[in-house]
Amino acid sequence: MKIILICGVVGAGKDTFANEMLIYEDNCKIMRLAAPLRTICCDIYKFDNTEEGYTEWKSQNRGKMVDMAQSMKKTMGRHIFAQGLINNLYDKKIDADIILVPDFRDPVEFTCFLDYFELKDIEVIFTNYKSDRYEIRDDPDEKMAQFLIKKGLNHRERILAEDFLFLMEEYYATQR
Repeated sequence: MKIILICGVVGAGKDTFANEMLIYEDNCKIMRLAAPLRTICCDIYKFDNTEEGYTEWKSQNRGKMVDMAQSMKKTMGRHIFAQGLINNLYDKKIDADIILVPDFRDPVEFTCFLDYFELKDIEVIFTNYKSDRYEIRDDPDEKMAQFLIKKGLNHRERILAEDFLFLMEEYYATQR
């Protein structure tokens, strides 16, 4: 199984890339790190949990989701969402050759995947398409994508896990 972690700021084409991969690659599945957060928000705020309902609610309430995610990470560890996705892979016995994760935002999530998968089975795709929703926000979850923008990575640039390890070291050095 190959894990493709997709990273970029809001509106940079992460979901578009993942959806295109579904068309061109056989036995490919999209799984989201934030899926449990979406479910929790739906339960609390009572929005329609269809893609349209969620997209509409999120466009008005993204800050609530960010705050809740940060609180969950602070309480349960920054790896909480990656560990949840990995648990789902094993518990539900997901049978796919490629798992696309279009909401990769934190190097800790990458490290968590390394605990379960070999380097050769993980890669990162950076997206930087300037859609009408494109926005660079002062948001803790956007820091890694902003770092990759400053590094000059290109839209849809593929980063092997070995190379991403070096980028992570450099990223952490800038966060001190």
